[in-house]
This record gives sequence, C-alpha cells and structure tokens, in this order.
Amino acid sequence: MIEVTRVLLQDILRQGRARYPAGACGVLLGVPGDPAVVEASRPGRPASEACAGPSAEDIEAAGREGATRGLAVIGTWHTHPDVPAEPSPGDPAGVETGRVTLIVSVRKGQAAEWACWTAETGLSGLQPVIVRLTGG
Repeated sequence: MIEVTRVLLQDILRQGRARYPAGACGVLLGVPGDPAVVEASRPGRPASEACAGPSAEDIEAAGREGATRGLAVIGTWHTHPDVPAEPSPGDPAGVETGRVTLIVSVRKGQAAEWACWTAETGLSGLQPVIVRLTGG
C-alpha cells in the first residue's frame, strides 16, 4: 500500500492532460514503509520529448534531489494516452522490485483512470497496489 495526497495526484493528472497526446512521466519521492508515503513528484524528460517512463537519469537525479530533503525514490508514474491504466507489455521491465509505478490513462485529453502497480520477487508481471488518498 502507498499513501498519496489528493493534491499530488491531481498535479500528476494535470501534467498528463497537459502533455496529451504525448506521454508524461515522473518520479515519486517519499518515505518508504508500509505504507510508503509519497510526498513529491519530480517530472521526467523535458516537455518536448515523448515520455513512456522516466529514464534512469531521471530516477537518479530525483533520488539525489530527494535525499537532500530526506526522501527516497518510491517509484515512478507515467501516462498511457488513449489506453487503460493497465501495464503494457514493456511496463514490467521499467519497474524495479519493491518500487511502484502509477499509470494514468489519459483519453481525449482527460484523465480517465489511474492505477498503481509493483514488481514483486518471485511473481511474473506487475501486481496491483492499493493507494490510500489523503488530505483535502
């Protein structure tokens, strides 16, 4: 399980709508635990590039930035333009074991749905993660 504030989720959804029909992505920063508490998101690639998920450089830079604030990389997020918020064939390769990926479906420029997934040792594919929304 992870906890995410409604304000942070709304910001991620806004970024997805703004980049549509291109993809948007970012890195989730927070406090590890059960549940992990996501406190910030750092955008991936510049707006001029397509974004199917944050690059290794995006994740490393976010990790360094988060460490200065006492935060760790909890996972990543990315959009799926005009398809469901379900893992695509390439998504499992981009999720490090123990981290999460939040997938946002943006359809016709509107955030339609979102879901969170993780890679677990010994299991194939991605497994769903419960997200608890907090705050106003």
